[in-house]
Amino acid sequence: INEQSNPSAVGIGVLSSEILYFLFPHQTDEVRICVNALRYLMPGMLFLCLSFPVFSMLQAIGKAAVPLKIMVLGAVLKLIGNLLLIPLMGVDGSALSTTICYAVILILSLAVYMRTTRITLDKKPFVSIIYSGVICGVSAGLVRDISEDAMPSVMVLGLSVIAGAAGYVAALWLSGVIKINGR
Repeated sequence: INEQSNPSAVGIGVLSSEILYFLFPHQTDEVRICVNALRYLMPGMLFLCLSFPVFSMLQAIGKAAVPLKIMVLGAVLKLIGNLLLIPLMGVDGSALSTTICYAVILILSLAVYMRTTRITLDKKPFVSIIYSGVICGVSAGLVRDISEDAMPSVMVLGLSVIAGAAGYVAALWLSGVIKINGR
């Protein structure tokens, strides 16, 4: 799993309200509508970021047409998801259907690649990075919850981002995914 997209997706998901209010302080009604949609989109961001390297790997093994076919299938799935979920959930339904679309694209791409190459993936790095993402989100959320009444929202957001990043790097280091000074 990409070590940069995971904490970004988790952090934006956990701090979506704070980020949107920071970016659009005078559009509170719009922000309230978009907060959950942004949370639903964040797993999709991770799936999308992971799909691109898999597409490159498929092209490298002579399966250049497969990503296009999978993307067309994903677009059809997205359309169906929109038609089913938007009437039920509004803008949140569109965000959720996007995440589902990208998840299916990633799963299908990986399945084709692994079947074609007969490669099995080592699960330890994936588990370590996912665990580190959870620590990132928990760290950012805890700092936000503890400090939100004590200081201005910009400071809360900044401290939460720093705490999330620190928690993520610490968890990656403790799990052995990254080495600091050769250790």
